[in-house]
Amino acid sequence: MQQLDRFNYIALLLNYNTETPVQIADNIVHMSGCKQHDCPSNAYDFFIDLDHDNINVYHFRSNMLRIYQEKGWIDLPEEFASEMETKKLNAGIGDPESTESKYKLQAVLFDFILIY
Repeated sequence: MQQLDRFNYIALLLNYNTETPVQIADNIVHMSGCKQHDCPSNAYDFFIDLDHDNINVYHFRSNMLRIYQEKGWIDLPEEFASEMETKKLNAGIGDPESTESKYKLQAVLFDFILIY
């Protein structure tokens, strides 16, 4: 991800501290995360196309969306495409009257057990 054109990797590290479980559909991996207690200000959706070794990052920032591509667009499976449309609607993307994002990310807490 550090190689993506104009992608601010440092901002990702600072703001990506609440995340959802990893999902896979049609060999496309999806995960998302956001700034803890403030998803509308900084949220990320990651898509990795395992068949074509390609990454797309959707960065929601307030009511703006920027999409970063490694090797071009990834055709999202319907369930992921539908989820992205809902997130765009909630964030007010494309709505000239919208000045406030309603983007929400349902946080999932994980317990990790290390086995040596």
